[in-house]
Amino acid sequence: MLVKKLFYTFLIISFSLVSAQLRVGADAGAKYKVEGISSDMEMGFTLGYDYLFNDNFGVGFEYQLNREVKETDGGKLGFTSVYGVAKFPFNPQVYGVARVGYAVSMVLDPDEGIDPSGGLMFGVSGGYNVNENIAIEAGYFLNNGTLTFLGQDFDVEVNRFHLGLAYSF
Repeated sequence: MLVKKLFYTFLIISFSLVSAQLRVGADAGAKYKVEGISSDMEMGFTLGYDYLFNDNFGVGFEYQLNREVKETDGGKLGFTSVYGVAKFPFNPQVYGVARVGYAVSMVLDPDEGIDPSGGLMFGVSGGYNVNENIAIEAGYFLNNGTLTFLGQDFDVEVNRFHLGLAYSF
């Protein structure tokens, strides 16, 4: 019985990695906008995982390490996103990617009483396959959310340019 469970566990893990991709990258040029007032953000890093059901469509998630919003008193912001992903190969080396999903906002701020919530996220990017397993990707991403402070809701928008590496299993 134990051998059977181990065998099935191995199969599930193997199949989940067959079309999996781990991504790590830097987010530069990020802008933070609250109710139309814009501020720059420090460079940040994003970790992601995509699972493709076939060659073109799948699901994924990403975690942005919290980064400081300039012109604030140490306020930091990041998002964790869950999304659908579509990959469009143009040739064996070059491809495009679209991601659409839900982003949950996370705030590390010295001010008490800030309640973050999530919203729509989307991104478009392009990639170049360096070899069978490694690709370079660059893209533009937009995360939306809401911050509630003292009973008032404020719309938050973070847009960022991303440059990273992707490792495919």
